[in-house]
Amino acid sequence: VPSVTTILGVLAKPQLIYWANRIGKQGIDVKEYVDDKAEIGTLAHSICEFALVGTPIEWSKYSREQIIQACKCSKKFFEWRSYQWQFEPIASELELVSEKYQFGGCCDLVAILNGKLTLIDFKTCSGVWDEAKFQTSAYKQLLNENFNKLRELDYAELYGKYFRVT
Repeated sequence: VPSVTTILGVLAKPQLIYWANRIGKQGIDVKEYVDDKAEIGTLAHSICEFALVGTPIEWSKYSREQIIQACKCSKKFFEWRSYQWQFEPIASELELVSEKYQFGGCCDLVAILNGKLTLIDFKTCSGVWDEAKFQTSAYKQLLNENFNKLRELDYAELYGKYFRVT
């Protein structure tokens, strides 16, 4: 089935045309710029994953500046997390499929947050854009549709599968 991000890739994003034009007028290669920011986002996500799961990071793939920027981004997650009175990760990189609507997606993190089952999606952009709202709404549908399956799972087993047990 197609993924949420693949489906959302067909949405018109007229604001990007103006942005790309402005960046291009400054003499910046838009593709290189976007690729660099994507790498920073990927690394920031990996840093959070490392803290939660212990997944190794290939630091040599990134420039010094990318590492600095990704650390700044991931620091925001750790600051946010420190303010939560209850934070219990349940699953990381949880892949789910909607049989009803025939799409799939990979939730960054599902946790018990302040007493509620909560979907957490890591973002490194400067704002919350409509596409992110659509994406998390689709992930919410996936969680709702699969909730009974999730409830039937032994959380200790699930936790052991997705997280390091120390």
